[in-house]
Amino acid sequence: MPARAAGLALALALALAGACSRDVELVGGDGGRRSDAGGGDGGRMCSGLGPPLRVDAAGAAECGGAVAAASHRHALCSCAALTISATLQTRSFDSTGLTTGDQQTAALGVNQALRVNASLDVGGALVVADAAGISASAELETTESLRSGGPLTASASEVQVGGDAFVAGDVAGQVKVTGVLHVPTAATVAAGVTSASVLREPVSVAAPCDCSAGAGIDPVRVAAAASAASGNDNASIGLDAGALVRSDEEQLELPCGRFHLTSIDLEREVELRVHGRTVLVVSGDVMLREKLDVVLDAGAELDLVVAGTLRLSGGAHLGSLAAPARVRIWLGGTGTVVLDDHPTIGAVLHAPRATISAPAGFELHGSVLAGALSFGAGATVRYDRSILGGGVVCGVPASAAVR
Repeated sequence: MPARAAGLALALALALAGACSRDVELVGGDGGRRSDAGGGDGGRMCSGLGPPLRVDAAGAAECGGAVAAASHRHALCSCAALTISATLQTRSFDSTGLTTGDQQTAALGVNQALRVNASLDVGGALVVADAAGISASAELETTESLRSGGPLTASASEVQVGGDAFVAGDVAGQVKVTGVLHVPTAATVAAGVTSASVLREPVSVAAPCDCSAGAGIDPVRVAAAASAASGNDNASIGLDAGALVRSDEEQLELPCGRFHLTSIDLEREVELRVHGRTVLVVSGDVMLREKLDVVLDAGAELDLVVAGTLRLSGGAHLGSLAAPARVRIWLGGTGTVVLDDHPTIGAVLHAPRATISAPAGFELHGSVLAGALSFGAGATVRYDRSILGGGVVCGVPASAAVR
């Protein structure tokens, strides 16, 4: 993030947080209770935007925005091997408006091998850690650097790299590198490979995606705490835990605080209006056949914690296209997240233990971290650069963009 933009983000965050003196800890040593003497109806301790959100993952309070900023530096990150069987494009924008233009920060990360069988257009860097490297039988283009933990092979199509390339193996086929090609001393560089220069040196590539057991927020732990009356603020607004199961409601208003639902199962459009820094915990599954549109007040944030799984169908919409970085979806399920009928998502989607399947493709504004990903038609990811500054309001410096 440019220095001026980072300064503006910090100033904005401090202004928003100026009246906040306490953290919202969803799971703590007191079993989820907040013991501030301030009271409030139904045990709710915040008003207005409320303090920065902190969700306890595994014994230590974590700021949701800071966790997202650290683990979502890529537009798309896959813990498992990724095969591009339909066109994929990544681009970036800034929902805060603090930076403009194409900043080329829509990076793609893969912890294991990458196979490109359909057009892959990366509006940023490409990082593939596995020793199997990258194999491309269709067009592959990056606007910035390329890093491969193994060989880079282009067959039947061309690979174009907009910056430097770091390849821990042989480079074969029609490969054009705008910058410097870095390869090990013993690597073979084929005659069809062009670059500004070749630098022979050791090359290693660290895994780009944080897929460890403790990565992010622990939805199961959080859901267990929030399901108890003492662990949520439902009573303060008269919210029934089954309010969004086959509901006729068209709108749900949520102030700052922490709220619990047993599940979400919607066949009609519902507008979720969020007025503060809010945690909504779902201890079961989320199934949408229509829109669950999140409308955020200025400075408001939503952490949607789902202990079960997620299924979208009927071209459903989930989240906020206006401010995806301020809608964070933490998924605890280890099964398959099904995105049917080319849905649109505006959120930071965190699912490091799940497989995301999108047979008809998808459109995502924000970022996605998946245990594994497959899609059978065209997909587009528009990375929200403001994700990088999500922890500033919690006193955590903005994360660096992947270059």
